[in-house]
Amino acid sequence: MNQAPSGATWWPSARAEYAAPTALGTNAVPKSFCVGRLGQAACQKQIFLDNENMSAQKTLHAIEAEFASCSRHLLFASLALTCLTFQLHAQNLIYHPPVTAQQQWNGQQAYQQQQRQYEMEKKQQEIQDQIDNLNSEIDSKSNALEKLLLPKGNPWFLSACEKTNVAERLKELGEQKRQLPKDPWREIDGKKVFVRGDAGFTAYAGKVLQTTPHGILIQSYTSINMETVFIKNFPYVYGDGTEIPFFPAHPCEPYSYTTILGASETVNAADYGTPCSPPSNADEIEAAAFRITPEEESKIKKDADTALTEITNAQAELATARKNLKDFFQKFEDEKQAVLKAQEQKKKAVQDNVLKWNQQQADNGDAYGLLRMGERYRDGDGVPKDLAKSREYLAKAAAAGSTDAADELSKLNQASTNSMTAQ
Repeated sequence: MNQAPSGATWWPSARAEYAAPTALGTNAVPKSFCVGRLGQAACQKQIFLDNENMSAQKTLHAIEAEFASCSRHLLFASLALTCLTFQLHAQNLIYHPPVTAQQQWNGQQAYQQQQRQYEMEKKQQEIQDQIDNLNSEIDSKSNALEKLLLPKGNPWFLSACEKTNVAERLKELGEQKRQLPKDPWREIDGKKVFVRGDAGFTAYAGKVLQTTPHGILIQSYTSINMETVFIKNFPYVYGDGTEIPFFPAHPCEPYSYTTILGASETVNAADYGTPCSPPSNADEIEAAAFRITPEEESKIKKDADTALTEITNAQAELATARKNLKDFFQKFEDEKQAVLKAQEQKKKAVQDNVLKWNQQQADNGDAYGLLRMGERYRDGDGVPKDLAKSREYLAKAAAAGSTDAADELSKLNQASTNSMTAQ
C-alpha cells in the first residue's frame, strides 16, 4: 500500500478523500491510495451485509423449527381427541344399552304427565288472571258503591240531611243575621244605613296595593280573576302588602287613578262608608233586618225538598248497586265452579284412560301393566280396594319378570302377616 507523503492532511470521512487537493493541503493525494481506501470500505460493507443475512437465515430456521414443533403438538392433540371420542362412544355402548319397550312407555307416560302438568298450570294461571280481573272489577264497583253509600260521616249526606231540616236552617239563618260586622251603622251619600239591612253591601277581602287620601287600592280575593278594587272612605290604616280580612262595602262608581309610571287606570270601586251612630229608629230597622223574609223561608223549604229528593234517588241507586254487586259475585262464583268442574272432569277422563291402558296391558300379560293393576287394587286407586286381586296381579307381574312387583308382593304379604300377629 502506498504511504502518504509527509505534510499531507487527512479527513476521517470517505467524502473528504474525494475533495480537491487544495482542500487537503499544499500537496496532492495519490490516486492509488484513494482507490485502496474505497475498496476497503466496500469490503467492510459486504461483510456487514453477509453477517446480517446469516442472522436472518438463522431466525428463519428457528421460526420454521417452532412451526414444525407446533404442528406436531397439534397432530398429537388431534389424535388424543379422536381416541377420547372413541372411548366415549365405547362407554355409551357399554353403560347405555338400547331402551326397552317398557322404558319407552315409561318415558311417554312421564312426558304426558309433564304435558298435563303444564296444561294444568296454564289453566290455573288463566283462572288466576280471571280472578285478578274480577277483583279489579270488584274494587271498581266497591269504590263506585262507596260514593253512593250514606254513612254517618259522609259530607254529602250530612249536607243533604242538614238541608232537609227546615227549622234548623231557619234558626241558623236568624243567627247569621244577628252576627253584626264591624261598623254596622255607616253613612253613605249623606244617609245612615244598617249594613245588615241593606242588600247592596258586598263582602271584600284582599291585599293592600296602595293607600291614598280617599281610600285604599286592594287586590280583591273575592273575584275569580283577583281584580283590583278601590275601597272608598276606608277608615283604617293598613300598610302596602298587608292582608285585609273580609269586610262589607257598597259598590259604587268606578275609580280612576294614575299609576306610579304615569299611566291612567280605571277600576271597580266600593264605598266603605263613614262609621256613624245609630239613628233614633235603629231598633226598628235592626229588627226588620234580623227578621227572616218570606222569600228566604221559601228558598230554605225548596232546598229541603230538593235535598230530600236527592237522598231518595241516592238510596234507590244504592239498592240497585247492591243488587248488581250481589249478581256480580254470584256470576263470579258460578264461573269459578264451572271451571273447577271442568278441571275435575278432565282429570277424571285422564285417570280413566290411564286405568284403561293399565288394564289392557295387564290383560296382554305385560309386566308393568300387571304391576300397576296390583298397586291399584292394593291402594284403591281408580278401582275398589281388593288385596286378593292385588296379590294376584303382583304375583303375575313378578312371574313376568318384574322385580318391583316381587318386592311389592313381599311387602304386602309381610303387612298381612304383621296384622294377623297383632290381632
